Formats: sequence, structure tokens, C-alpha cells
Amino acid sequence: MKNTMRTLVASLALVAAAGLAACANHEKTAAADTKMETKAVNTKCPFSGGEAKQEITSTCHGQTVAFCCGGCKAKFDKMDHAKQHEVMAKATGH
Repeated sequence: MKNTMRTLVASLALVAAAGLAACANHEKTAAADTKMETKAVNTKCPFSGGEAKQEITSTCHGQTVAFCCGGCKAKFDKMDHAKQHEVMAKATGH
């Protein structure tokens, strides 16, 4: 009985360790994906034409667009998706 319990405990420990390793890898991948996702597709504000600041952004259709100021970002955030799509097209030149 003691050997069976030891085997069971050892097996559970291995499964737990494997699960933690998989979780750690997933977090690293998610962090890398987030970093890629936050890079803006533009360098100029689609509203003012001024320099876009990488810390003032919104996301639309899986792409990040940067703005020159919080006012331009707020204007974008209030738009419906169709208008946001138009702005994204202007920002990316497509």
C-alpha cells in the first residue's frame, strides 16, 4: 500500500509540474502576442496628421492605431465600427 501511495504521489507531482511548465509557456507566448499587438500601424495621427504617440492608442479589427492626443483617441472611440474602419484605412494608407 505504501508503494502504491508513493507512486500515486510521485505521478501527481509530475503531472502538476508539467501543467505549471505549460502554463508558464502560455503566459510567455501571450505576453509576446500582446507586445506585437500593441505596435501601432501608423506614425501620423489619422485626424490631425500630427505625430502619433505610441502610448495613445485604440484597437480596431485586431490592429492598433495611434493618435496625437487623447482628444483624437476619444473621437475614434466614440465612432461606430464602420467609421473606425474608414479611419484605420486612412491610417494604414489602404
